[in-house]
Amino acid sequence: MRSRWAQFQYDCQPSEHVASGCKQDNYAVCLLAYTGLIGSTITPNYLDNSTSNVGPWCSCSASGNHREQCDDFLEYFHDNICLSE
Repeated sequence: MRSRWAQFQYDCQPSEHVASGCKQDNYAVCLLAYTGLIGSTITPNYLDNSTSNVGPWCSCSASGNHREQCDDFLEYFHDNICLSE
C-alpha cells in the first residue's frame, strides 16, 4: 500500500507530454489524492485569502543543501496544473 504522499505524487504528477498537463490525465483522482493528505504531516492549506493557491505552510529558506529537493516538493502544490483545474 502506498503512503498518502506517494499516492499524491503518482496521481498529481504534471507532464508536458500530455495535453491536459497531468500525467494521469484525471483531475478527480488527483483531487482525491490531495484530500488524502489532510490530517497527515503534509496537510495543505490555503496560502492566502485572495487566491485559491494551496500548499503546505512551509518555506525552503532553512533547507541548506537540500534546497532543490525542498523546491521540488513545494512545486507539487504551487505550480501543479493537476491541482489548478
